[in-house]
Amino acid sequence: YQRESILKYLNEKYDIFSMVTTIPYQITDQTQQQAINEWKNTCATCHGDNGEVSKTGSELKPPPPDFTQYSLTPERAFEVTTNGYPGTTMSSYSQLPQSVRQALVKIIIEKRK
Repeated sequence: YQRESILKYLNEKYDIFSMVTTIPYQITDQTQQQAINEWKNTCATCHGDNGEVSKTGSELKPPPPDFTQYSLTPERAFEVTTNGYPGTTMSSYSQLPQSVRQALVKIIIEKRK
């Protein structure tokens, strides 16, 4: 019951179960390639290549979300990518150029099946 209550709350606040089809950013091919490289070299360690939680990620407390199952709004994905997520191992990536963080948002959204 507690898990269902948490998921209901998160869905009401962040609309985690809906499919996002567009992002509000213009992304160049070069920037997208930089984001793909960042995902492969950094993000996939916890989030997996395909957005499913990796073995490493599954050992974290709490584990990261499975992006194939849950959505973030583009604004929320950008906020977490930029500032990290307190209480988790998700750290800030504010050192990356804004355009690369926006392209990472596109990757996150595209992981949803």
